[in-house]
Amino acid sequence: STHFQACLESVSGQLKNVSIYCPRQLRHTVTARESLHVNGVRAEQKRNEVFAFWKSQKKNVILSDENILGECSDGYGQTRPYADAHERLKRFERLLQDFDSVRILVVIREFAEFLPAFYLESLRWMPRWRPFNALFFGNSKFSWVEVVHQIAAAVPQAKIAVVPYDQYQKQLPAMLTFMGLSGAKPDISASRRVRPSPHLGALKAYEALSWLSNGRKLNGVFNKLSGYKVLQWGQFDPLSSEEKIVSLNNYQKDLQALREAGYLLETRIE
Repeated sequence: STHFQACLESVSGQLKNVSIYCPRQLRHTVTARESLHVNGVRAEQKRNEVFAFWKSQKKNVILSDENILGECSDGYGQTRPYADAHERLKRFERLLQDFDSVRILVVIREFAEFLPAFYLESLRWMPRWRPFNALFFGNSKFSWVEVVHQIAAAVPQAKIAVVPYDQYQKQLPAMLTFMGLSGAKPDISASRRVRPSPHLGALKAYEALSWLSNGRKLNGVFNKLSGYKVLQWGQFDPLSSEEKIVSLNNYQKDLQALREAGYLLETRIE
């Protein structure tokens, strides 16, 4: 998602006459939790004004944000991944109902790879260290098919395409075409601007600091620790071999089901 957003930024100038890429406004008006749960007249009016402005431009509007389906903090206290995805997406459905057509691109990842990355990302934003086993994600029955069905139910007018994470680089041109950016020439080196993933060393240091902080909030500390080269050692690998096998088998079943349903971008016929 982050690399794709960097690619979108790199082509926004090329296609400014036909497209608008609006990541920051999206986060502030729709996907952030404070926006999702604030239902006052003023907040709703602001959201309507932003989407009405995009609509008035008569251009291809590109929206991208990591929090569309949920936030990292959702991993604590909910019973399943993306538990409020339908509620979030229904807000999109209301805001997008005046657009001529809607397309949704979803990148999915094998769960045994997704889960550790999700946990480390959550620590960037949580005020305190939380153990890995505090996540609800221990459920091996998690299915991306269910998530895609939630999307389809919440935004029934949308065309949906799914891309497996391990095919991202190969599918990038097709992804841009699907989003109406067939003439785009993205800066593939945009990955150099993407924030590196934390290492096990930074995680261990953050855990130790949390015990010494006497309950004080540590917002932003994990980000700083992740930047120290001396702590960039080891890979966070919390799942057992058995758990990884179960996860991979479930993921392969998901891919087959999505392929048969015509959701995978490689099988879509426009």
